[in-house]
Amino acid sequence: EQLVIQGGSDWNANRVAFSWDGRRVAYRAQVTRLIATKFFVVVGDKSGPEFDDVNFVRFSRDGSRLAYRAKTGTKWFIVSGEKRGPEFDEVGGPVFSPDGSRLAYCARDGDKSFLVVDGKRGGSACEHVAFSPDGSKIAYTTTSQGKWLVAVGDQRGPQFDYVCCPEFSPDSSE
Repeated sequence: EQLVIQGGSDWNANRVAFSWDGRRVAYRAQVTRLIATKFFVVVGDKSGPEFDDVNFVRFSRDGSRLAYRAKTGTKWFIVSGEKRGPEFDEVGGPVFSPDGSRLAYCARDGDKSFLVVDGKRGGSACEHVAFSPDGSKIAYTTTSQGKWLVAVGDQRGPQFDYVCCPEFSPDSSE
């Protein structure tokens, strides 16, 4: 089967995202009006609201939810479904729990970065986030005294010069 995406007469499409089962497709589209270029997400044949930028378009594993990073002016936020999350100076890409019920991402305001889970700010300096396969735990990279470590809930691992992209064992035990 072949997927053909055709932009409108005045817009282009790029950054395609597929649901895990391959049944749904979403993509970033852009349109230039007068002197401003605007971006929006198209799911199937439905166009979403326009923003100054859009990226990290992602589906939940079951394909029922979609989230992406968007920008208006100088502020970034996560859009999940039709809900727009809180604005920050920077946000990372959205990460869904395996069952799609929860959403997490890293954000920064000023010189402070932190974890955001289900729209609530928590944790400390955050760069990468992951859910355990059973969805019961969240791991994220953070800093302490100039060193990086992985935190799982309130537990903090050993410190290193840098750590990246935490992952759990298949049974969620580690």
